[in-house]
Amino acid sequence: MLSLVRIARGARDVLGHPVTARVLRCMAVSVVVTALTTVVLITLAIGAGVAPGLANIVAVACGTAVSYVMNRRWVWRRTGPSSVARELTPFWVMNLCGLIISTAAVHVVGNATTSWPDTQRAIAVVSASLATWGVLWVVQFLILDRFIFRAPEIDAVVAGDQLAA
Repeated sequence: MLSLVRIARGARDVLGHPVTARVLRCMAVSVVVTALTTVVLITLAIGAGVAPGLANIVAVACGTAVSYVMNRRWVWRRTGPSSVARELTPFWVMNLCGLIISTAAVHVVGNATTSWPDTQRAIAVVSASLATWGVLWVVQFLILDRFIFRAPEIDAVVAGDQLAA
């Protein structure tokens, strides 16, 4: 993971494009959040015997809070107070949609694998969650970059368009 952080820090200089730097930093955040949610999911669903769907809800809630702070401050370099209407609410709604989809996937896989050994079941449940979030990651990045934490260069283009009109 340390190499991801180094790459993300230097991406703007090396690749010359701020979007590339944000993509790499966002991927690094996803690695951290995925590790956190995976540990919580396995601990609750396999270790503590919590229903997989409920375990996924708790895991995603833990990860969403960390993801919001890391994405806002490190990936998009936002400082100051958060906007409830422009940032917090859309971010949590977007993650709630991901939670619903991933919980359904984890629930189905968890129920289908109840007779499996714990190790195989853990792999199946985590794979269901990872596959779901992996597909949603691209959509989430675009929404974060273009709307929720809109990048300064986009704001400049929008302002320029408004001045030209």
